[in-house]
Amino acid sequence: MVSVESKHLLVILLLLVRIPVTGSALGSQPSVSLHSPGGGQTQLLCRSEGWFPAPAVIWTDRDGHDVTSLSSTTVEKDSQGLLSVSSYIPVQQESNIFSCLVRSALPEPDWESQLHIPRDFFPGPSGWMVALCVTAAVAVAVSALLVIQWGRMDMNFALRREIDTVKRTPVPKSEWQWLCSAAGELTLDPDTAHGGLVLSRDGLGVRLDRWMVSQSSLSKEGRRVSLGKQMDHFANPRRFDSQPCVLARQGFTSGRHYWEVEGNEDWRIGVSRESAQRTRGFKFTPQEGYWGLGCYSSCLIALTDPVTPLHCSLQPRRVGVCVDIEERQVSFYSVETRTHIYTFTDMVFKQGEKICPFFWTIDKQNELVLLPPVSGGD
Repeated sequence: MVSVESKHLLVILLLLVRIPVTGSALGSQPSVSLHSPGGGQTQLLCRSEGWFPAPAVIWTDRDGHDVTSLSSTTVEKDSQGLLSVSSYIPVQQESNIFSCLVRSALPEPDWESQLHIPRDFFPGPSGWMVALCVTAAVAVAVSALLVIQWGRMDMNFALRREIDTVKRTPVPKSEWQWLCSAAGELTLDPDTAHGGLVLSRDGLGVRLDRWMVSQSSLSKEGRRVSLGKQMDHFANPRRFDSQPCVLARQGFTSGRHYWEVEGNEDWRIGVSRESAQRTRGFKFTPQEGYWGLGCYSSCLIALTDPVTPLHCSLQPRRVGVCVDIEERQVSFYSVETRTHIYTFTDMVFKQGEKICPFFWTIDKQNELVLLPPVSGGD
């Protein structure tokens, strides 16, 4: 190694860390040091241990140019079968910044170290002491920021994981029974149904009419509907005319209410203000008076603006909906697993305005079905 007693050395070591999101182990963070092989030549040595398989080592200069071709790399195996990598690159007698990037062969985060070799390192005195003090202060500040940010990211990741675990924990039996105690019977209101929907005779099921609507009449977003045959009852101002949607006959102005729905392939369910727009273009968002959950090709989303993708493991066939008018919130549950899915809070509506359950589907094969009221949580 190079003695620094007779030479002026200024070194900044910055470790850029990204927290791994998988369980795979990485090697150690790279260490960069000066190395003298003899003959008056000076090299930088980048070393990292504990890898498997062997990682790639990439060198770049201050302009970001790849100078790996100027380096030489060796790989050694330790007693535990893990690999240590050492990479050498010659240093010219000029000020430069070198970055050593150790990249895993697996899809894991990279480790990177950076060295600043000032012109003062080589013989020839200058005002290096001032630069050393300033740069050391900057290095300390940057390192502190990196440690703080790392800690915040680690806490956020752990918190998100803990929240997700809690949300997917089954609701206690007593709480589930409390939810079911608010169950009531709902039926679909044909006077609000879009003309392209087919309602079952008992008023509990709805699907898209496979014959009345042309193949290209509905997009996945359900933004526009072009019927092959216009219906006379479209003149009803209570009817949806641009979305394949229908309301329940029942609406609520107070209390807590619970019902269950068996989904099909493409659906949206939730509640809306009675005054919410039903004609022409509108979105199913809280801002427009709709609070709901949607499922498209087994992908579950909360109908926020923009939409909120939900955990991939949440693919309920039966969904429980509970709206609390006084608390101004509506929650959704997986009936099969008795787990919480999503809750809208701070619903905005006028005091005394009716809140109506809504049902939307573009599935032509299977019905979206209102299930009979449950008698308890058993």
